[in-house]
Amino acid sequence: MIRSQSYLDSKSCDRSSKLYSLSASSILSVMALTIVGLLETVSPNLAYSREETVAHCQGQRNTVLIYKQEGKVFMRASNRNDGSVWLNNAPVKEESNSEGTYFVGEGGGPGIRVLDLVNIEAKQKIRTFVPRNGNSCSITIGKLPPEQGTLLKTQTTQEQKPTSESIEREQQKIENALASWGQSCQNELIDKFGSDVSMADIRVEVGATFQQSVDAGKITYTDLRRDGASFNWSVPKKNMSGYCNTDGRGNVTEFKFN
Repeated sequence: MIRSQSYLDSKSCDRSSKLYSLSASSILSVMALTIVGLLETVSPNLAYSREETVAHCQGQRNTVLIYKQEGKVFMRASNRNDGSVWLNNAPVKEESNSEGTYFVGEGGGPGIRVLDLVNIEAKQKIRTFVPRNGNSCSITIGKLPPEQGTLLKTQTTQEQKPTSESIEREQQKIENALASWGQSCQNELIDKFGSDVSMADIRVEVGATFQQSVDAGKITYTDLRRDGASFNWSVPKKNMSGYCNTDGRGNVTEFKFN
């Protein structure tokens, strides 16, 4: 059977329409997936799954979120004024001291804003300081001066509460140190009195105020090693007394008579 040219043209048009429809649909799907991927990579405002906030420092100009994901710590930083992103999903290095912790993130790349005048290698380094106590924090971007901020949220579960076993170990270390350092004060008395007194004649006790602080948990072993200790001494048979101070290694630094 011979088909008319108009019939063949209509069938060809139908096939072309279907192919165009499939092609357009595929392109739109790919574009949608690409856009979602870019948003997940660049936008700091999207909800991220399975994130555990460690710290959130917010300054006048910038905001930095430190978070933990699958056991690793990351940083997300952005400008509060224009919403531009400094860092996103940047691995973090931690530098801790007695005052707190510096969280250091470094990165860059497509869609990530970089201060060329600060770092010409197209990478940005951000240091965020989070103190052990208080709600202040600071944000340092590249070589710019630190920006003071407020700590909005910290991970309460990250603070390790001491267990009864750790408290006992801490207390034992303190007691051992005080016993040893008290011995140093006794030796100092022996050196001063010579054969006139024996160890049995000497009484050395931790200073009352110092002992109260230890009992109240206000003095830790770390404090003890840093600041030393204070003792009261007496030799009843000579009706003499005084005090003895030591450093954090048990060396006598001050010895006085009352």
